[in-house]
This record gives sequence, structure tokens and C-alpha cells, in this order.
Amino acid sequence: MAPPALFFLAAHPIAWLILIAIALLPAIVAFSRGHRHPWVILLLNLFLGWTGFVWLGTLIWALLGRPRHELISAPGSYVGMVSPDGRWTWDGRRWVPLGGPPAPPY
Repeated sequence: MAPPALFFLAAHPIAWLILIAIALLPAIVAFSRGHRHPWVILLLNLFLGWTGFVWLGTLIWALLGRPRHELISAPGSYVGMVSPDGRWTWDGRRWVPLGGPPAPPY
């Protein structure tokens, strides 16, 4: 008598990796998006995610939460300001080069 096909699926390591990735999907999304509270989402997901309600709640929180490093430009801010020599611009966090010297013609 042959064992059922579900037995082979449950014993397959790739199936386990896929199931673990689905179970930890809210934490994976939170860490990849640079969420403000990824560790809280991971802990809630690990300890209470099996309920389903908490898993869905943490997934929504991870998708809708603002990233930690969000660039906010307010009226009157210096975002987009160009340096006096015209080679740098301010992006809200640091000075970024505007290109550099023109390429030589060939």
C-alpha cells in the first residue's frame, strides 16, 4: 500500500520553506519596506500569528505603515535647493551631485 501524496508534500523541505515564508510574510514585508516597527511586527507574528487575525493585522500594518526613512518636503523647505556652484542639490538628507563634468565629445 502506497503512502498518501500529502505525506510526501509534508516531508518535502521546499514545502516547509514556502509555508514558513508565508507565515512570516508580514515580517518580511516590514523589514523589506524599512517599516518603523519591524521587530514588533516580527514578535507579534511569531507568537500570535497562528491565530490568523493577528497575521492579517500585522500584514496590513506592514503594508500601510510609513517607512522609517521617508523624505518629507514641506513648503519652504530646502529640498531641491542647488549649491552656488551648480554641481550639488539637497535631497532633504544630504547633498547629491548633479552629474559632474560634461562628457568629452567623440
